[in-house]
Amino acid sequence: MKTAREYQTEINAWSEHNFAYHDEFGYGMLEEVGELAHAELKFKQCIRGHDQPESRHDKRKASVLDALSDIMIFLLDFTGRKGITMSFDPVESKGAIYCKSQSVALGGMAKSCGYIIEYTTRYLQSLQEEQPSEGELAERAMLRSMIQKYSYSLLGWVWHYFRFYGVTPRVQLAETWKEVRKRDWIKFPRNGTDK
Repeated sequence: MKTAREYQTEINAWSEHNFAYHDEFGYGMLEEVGELAHAELKFKQCIRGHDQPESRHDKRKASVLDALSDIMIFLLDFTGRKGITMSFDPVESKGAIYCKSQSVALGGMAKSCGYIIEYTTRYLQSLQEEQPSEGELAERAMLRSMIQKYSYSLLGWVWHYFRFYGVTPRVQLAETWKEVRKRDWIKFPRNGTDK
C-alpha cells in the first residue's frame, strides 16, 4: 500500500498538469463534503434514485465513497502543495475519530474544511508582508500549525466515515486514485476523459 506521502507526490503532479489554481483546495474539499451531505440527504428523503428499495443502499454507498475518496485526494493535494507531509499512521494506529452519529461526523468534516480555508487564507495573506516582524513570523508558524491540525482532523473524520460503511480507507483511496489519475482536464475539459 502507498504511503500518504507517495499519494501526495503523485496527486500533486497530476493536479499541477490539470489545474491552474493552487489555493482553492479548501473549496474543493468543502464541495465534496457537500456532495456527501447531498447523498445522505437524498437517501433519507427517498428521492433522486434513492426511492428504489432494491438499489437505494447501493446508490448511497457509491455516492458516499466517491465523495470521501475525493475529499482525501483534495486533502492530499492541498497538504502536499503546502509542504505538509501527511501520514496515515496517526489515524490507523490511534484509531479514527469515533462517534455514532453520521451528522456529527459530517459536521466535523465541514468544520475542519472551514478552518482549513480560514487559516490558509490568513497564512497566504501573511506571506505578503515583505519584512515581517517577529510577531508576524510567529503568527505565520501558528497558522501553519493550525492548517496541519485541521488537515489531520479532516482525515480522521473521513477515516471514520469510511469505516461506518465497512470500507478500508486506503483500499478505497487506491481504487479511486487509479481512476482519477486517468483524467486529463486540459485535454477533455467537460469530463476529464473523452469530451
